[in-house]
Amino acid sequence: MWRTLLPLALLVAACPRGARPDDALEPNDDASQATPLTPGQPVEGRANQDNPDVFSLEAPEGRTIVFQVDSLGLENCPAFTVAGPDGALLYEDRHHFCNRGPADAVKAPGVEFLLLNVQGHEIGGYELRVPAQQTGRYLLTILEQGRVDNLFPFSWDYRLTPRVE
Repeated sequence: MWRTLLPLALLVAACPRGARPDDALEPNDDASQATPLTPGQPVEGRANQDNPDVFSLEAPEGRTIVFQVDSLGLENCPAFTVAGPDGALLYEDRHHFCNRGPADAVKAPGVEFLLLNVQGHEIGGYELRVPAQQTGRYLLTILEQGRVDNLFPFSWDYRLTPRVE
């Protein structure tokens, strides 16, 4: 048995964190390094497991912030968080291992989360709609989750298009 498991164990140990290289937006792992977004201008990124991607968007009070995130391939198991200018948590996924359910998120009043282009178990994208209760900098965090049985770190390629409506 060890003859079979030893090569696999060595291969796993030799894999660096995030088996795929980071995208050009790194480092953007926290609010101080957040990638600034421009409404209507898409950015393409790669979410590697255990390596959050943080984005910032300025919005005026009374408008709606829309984060549309389209899947460009690979594992597609993201968790999203949105914080307001005062640091208040406006949206937070609380699902684990890709088991997204209706009660698996904390949402401030008026926040909407939509699944886009769903075909069977495949989700083509996501849309978060967040009412801007105050003028300022809003933060979106994307974190690629894992599955309970994954041996290697997961990665997900995406296109993020922000809008202020």
